[in-house]
Amino acid sequence: MDPTKNRFNDASRKHAIPKGEGMQFLKAAKEGDLETVKTLLDKFGPEIVEIRKSDWINTQEARVLQSETETALMYAAYNNHKDIVELLIEKGADVNARMEEGHTVLMLAHGDDIRALLLKKGAELEGTNDDGWTPLLWPSWPGDLRFLLAQGANVHHRDNDGRTALILIAGDNYVHKEEPPSEHMKILLDAGIDVNVQGNEGETALIVAAARSAYDDDAHLKVKCLLDHGANPDIRDKEGKTAAMHARIPRPDLDAREDQQKAVAELLEQETERRAEKLRKLIVEGGDTNIAIFKPLQFRK
Repeated sequence: MDPTKNRFNDASRKHAIPKGEGMQFLKAAKEGDLETVKTLLDKFGPEIVEIRKSDWINTQEARVLQSETETALMYAAYNNHKDIVELLIEKGADVNARMEEGHTVLMLAHGDDIRALLLKKGAELEGTNDDGWTPLLWPSWPGDLRFLLAQGANVHHRDNDGRTALILIAGDNYVHKEEPPSEHMKILLDAGIDVNVQGNEGETALIVAAARSAYDDDAHLKVKCLLDHGANPDIRDKEGKTAAMHARIPRPDLDAREDQQKAVAELLEQETERRAEKLRKLIVEGGDTNIAIFKPLQFRK
């Protein structure tokens, strides 16, 4: 995106809607105040539907205050106010509107009913933000993943850094913790995501999870889940490091959980040896070593 250009600061709209009533409209959409939304729509008509707080601040401030670029539809969808979402769409709200960083309405939406409505009205299932994330890669609940996958979301999509949803979840990606991140991983793995795909830096989900073992309480569960689904512990990133090597890096600056680092590294090293032993056995028994080497599911326990 051109940093010198503000794609939201619409001078004509800014002058047409008084700031006080514009802010009131956005607040009403956010808080679920349907009557106020209706009143202001009746007063200003379609002019008010797409206003943003950034319409009343200058271009430079709009770039800095990225959280000021939500539309009323975004507020209503995020806070699960279906009646307001329906009304705003009826009045012409853009279901593919984007925030300053490119975040879409569908990314922000909560509730399957609202997501389904947005998709029905033309929201892009594979629309990306400025990082190349689709809604599937957006921080989410397990139910969000299931819904998006059921709608046909591309489980193999990669962002601008070559990362899949699985790699992002391995790195936490602000996953909601009501269910452990390993549950999010299982949903993606069951949908056929490649457990060993590498990002632009050569990182796999396993490498990312292992590298976080110094401070991520869920790292051991993530690593075990990935190994159980055929993750290859011998893959190296562009620095030449395996997942076990990352797990063993001292991190005194982080008040590291050395016990978990040790446990994760040992788990990975045991898996490397188990896979090597299985390969040796296949060779002795005359099995197809190509299958063993190139198809990770052959190594599932």
